Amino acid sequence: MDLRGGTGPYGLRVVSGELPEGLRVSSQRLSGTPTEKGNYTFTLEATDANLSSKVQQYTLNVGTCRRSRSRLNCHGQRFAEPPGFR
Repeated sequence: MDLRGGTGPYGLRVVSGELPEGLRVSSQRLSGTPTEKGNYTFTLEATDANLSSKVQQYTLNVGTCRRSRSRLNCHGQRFAEPPGFR
């Protein structure tokens, strides 16, 4: 995730919804490989050292995917992580 502004260090966590099985948030990154197809809606909260926070909702569409050079290729769309907080 691209966290900007505020004062580090930053924290990032899922506050509602669910990530697809096989994905996790760790060290400000969404990583892993989803194991089930479907639409997943979740909300992430970013906090900084001053306890300022921002939440943002995401919907991730997982279709038939294959891994290629540390990225997922899903129906022609390549992604490594969702857009960050800006």
